Amino acid sequence: MHPMVAVILCQDGMMVHANQPAIDMGGYSLNELKGMGKQKGIKIIHPEDRDTFTAWLNELHGRSGKFARKNHQVHDCRIITKEGRMKWMSISARKLTLDGKRAILVNAVDISEMKKLDAGLVEKQQILDIIMEQDLVGISILQDNQFKFMNKYSGELSGFPVEEIKEWSPDQIYKKIHPDDLPIILKNAKRPHDPKTGYTSRFNYRIITKPGKITWLQHYGKAITYNGRPGVLLLNVDITEKENALRDLESSEKKFRLIAENAVSGIIITQNKKIIFINNQCATIFGYTIDEMANWTREHLRMKIHPDDRRKDILTCPKDCKVPCEHVHSAFRIIAKDGKIKKLDGFTTCIPIKGDHTELTLFIDNTRLKNALDKVKQSESKYRHIIESSPAAIILMNTKGRILDCNKATSNIFNLPKEEIIDKKFKEFHQDLKMNRGEITKLFNDIMSGAESAPVEIEITEGDHDSKWVSVNFRRIQINSHEMVQMIIHDITSQKMLEMVLEEEIIKLRDLDRLRRNLISNAAHELKTPLVSIYSATDFLLKSLQHEIGDSAKNIIEIIYKGGRRMKSLVDEILEASRIEAGQLHLNKTSMDMVDLVKQSINYLEYTITEKNHEIIKHMPAKLHVIADKVRMEQVITNLVSNAINNTPEGGKITIELNRVANSVVFSITDTGVGITDDELPQLFTQFGTIERDEWEGTNPELGGTGLGLFISKNIIEIHGGLIWAESEGRNKGATFKFTIPVNRDIS
Repeated sequence: MHPMVAVILCQDGMMVHANQPAIDMGGYSLNELKGMGKQKGIKIIHPEDRDTFTAWLNELHGRSGKFARKNHQVHDCRIITKEGRMKWMSISARKLTLDGKRAILVNAVDISEMKKLDAGLVEKQQILDIIMEQDLVGISILQDNQFKFMNKYSGELSGFPVEEIKEWSPDQIYKKIHPDDLPIILKNAKRPHDPKTGYTSRFNYRIITKPGKITWLQHYGKAITYNGRPGVLLLNVDITEKENALRDLESSEKKFRLIAENAVSGIIITQNKKIIFINNQCATIFGYTIDEMANWTREHLRMKIHPDDRRKDILTCPKDCKVPCEHVHSAFRIIAKDGKIKKLDGFTTCIPIKGDHTELTLFIDNTRLKNALDKVKQSESKYRHIIESSPAAIILMNTKGRILDCNKATSNIFNLPKEEIIDKKFKEFHQDLKMNRGEITKLFNDIMSGAESAPVEIEITEGDHDSKWVSVNFRRIQINSHEMVQMIIHDITSQKMLEMVLEEEIIKLRDLDRLRRNLISNAAHELKTPLVSIYSATDFLLKSLQHEIGDSAKNIIEIIYKGGRRMKSLVDEILEASRIEAGQLHLNKTSMDMVDLVKQSINYLEYTITEKNHEIIKHMPAKLHVIADKVRMEQVITNLVSNAINNTPEGGKITIELNRVANSVVFSITDTGVGITDDELPQLFTQFGTIERDEWEGTNPELGGTGLGLFISKNIIEIHGGLIWAESEGRNKGATFKFTIPVNRDIS
């Protein structure tokens, strides 16, 4: 017997013997234990465990009070020692016969430390669960280029479900990385990920989320051992806001520096009276280099001002000013490094930077200002030339609506000399013309009230002249500190005439399209009845009277039968396309097995498959149930299988795959046929989108259809909420057609 196992022998409801470990565990002497019967003995058990312990004893003795036939399993409970301490015990009992009487041998092991360890493990597991389910850090484990574990937040970062991400191949993973950041990902992927090498990685990169947005992530990676093999623990933190803020800050700084370095005025920024920024123009004005002025203070600047202009408040904002404050203007002279006196205008304002008192001053050299004024005059001349050369009418008015100026195009549009337009009030001017006065007046009033003005198209008539259409827009502008209203008028008569012609042509085209649809639908309906009769009659002759018909007649009937069947199929497709165009394609969805549906479609085309000696390879599960319209889905699958057969030369291979991916069914059919060129791909799923294939070896041009099969299939798949597409590497390289539909989706 193991020395740490307590052993107690009970007989006739009393403890008759206990070993030393039993005495040590409870702290009771042997005599105290022997004197304990069932009533006293139960008091050693922790109060919260007494009921379960009593039930365990009763089950051990059996309901009748006699020994049960089988020994009871191990029972864990707590005991109270003589000193009042609590201990966890694992108790088992075995029945035996002693001196001709039934007895129970009880074994007990102190498992208190084990229970503490279990509690610690539970606590650690809870902590681990909290860490894994937090929404601060994406945690994942990458092994063999595949994600073996991801917490929920990792999926939220990318917008994809975690289970879908776990199925991704390396190529699929790399496609979600921003192209500019892919090299650093590939570089780290090539490094050995053995924990012994101490592999770690840390960098920032961008991913393309499922909605197509760019998210910045801060990545931390460390090599670990996962399930006995090397892997990488990945932590990803969303730093998009931080990165955007940094880039905005960098952009703002670049813009400021670009503006400052190219400004015609000098710029100085001081913080706590020390210069922190000087632009080149400022250094040029004072005659020093930027390095020479870099350590200057505001006092240094004041000392460069002419003594007669050196006031205390010059180049300084008031002490009680609010940030940002109204600028303070100072006119003064400076003595440049070369001793020359220059006249400057200074504009100082306080700006908020990191909470410190910061002042920005602009310096304008009057000499340069005169040069600038000359340039303004030149610009004004150029502006006048541009205005006069503009094909649009430009009218300048004051805020009271009096016309101050206009260009040559204004006279041309309104057939009025310039003299009869200028100095008139705009109200008088447009009264002379047959215009929508209310609308023009409203535009003018809106722009004067501060509202946005959008261009308005107006018809005008002047005297006996033909009417014109113009586009009118108003803008408020400032010229030499005076507020003005600019009216821009474009002659859009030709455009309007063209729009009216186009509108008439569109109406005609719509009528023609309606006539086309009605003609096709009516013709198809009219053809269907005699075709069904021909098809049914020839079918009856071939099946029921084939022994009574001669071979020559039989051959002719078979030709009629095949032609009738083909014509009936074409008419059905035309009618189906008409229903789609009219929005009358409805679904009757039920639960169905896609695997059975594929098999039925293959069986239906078995004769053609055998005739062309095609090998059909199927990769499908035993069952795959979906909610869909069985008749419509059979139509799609039969169409795709028939296409593969018709476009694959004899002895070709056709592979059909059917799988479930997440909550979608993916159907794929690949052939070794003539393939599809890049120019042909866009035509495949269009109405009447046929492809010429007379020259393709091994195919039968007579099997070509109306070009409606794939068009109908596309509409059926889309109304199921799915997608359909085709892939091919080019001519004679085969083609693959695929579609997906949801497994469970109720689309009315």
